[in-house]
Amino acid sequence: TRGTVADVIGSINFSTGLQQIFVTKLNDTAVKIGREPMIFAITPWCVSEDDLTFNGDIYVTLSGVDFLSSSVPTAGGLPLPYTFVNAATITMKAEDIYDRIGTAPTQIYLRTPLDLQSNSVCFHIHSALQICACDSGSSES
Repeated sequence: TRGTVADVIGSINFSTGLQQIFVTKLNDTAVKIGREPMIFAITPWCVSEDDLTFNGDIYVTLSGVDFLSSSVPTAGGLPLPYTFVNAATITMKAEDIYDRIGTAPTQIYLRTPLDLQSNSVCFHIHSALQICACDSGSSES
């Protein structure tokens, strides 16, 4: 074994009794605790309503780890149409998000049956009179 400093992503159930902890090495400096999918980033994280209207299809990409084909992106409690690419990538049309959420900033996360849920990332389709309400495209716990 070798000691290292690592970022720990996830949570541990501290209830009394025997616990099974799932640990995944993500790279040389990060490990993930738990079985939940993890979103690292959303690209793009802001889209203007004008771009959506005049530039045709804009695809939004979720990047992360442990995505399953049964993991459903959700915003505002509503499921979003999506394409499962692989265990690290899911894509969606910005227009589909706009149809459900409009111009409000929203948190997008993944639900994986039965009861797994990822962290969330901010996404915003803003009008010409607004600026992007998301500080960055990184994930939030």
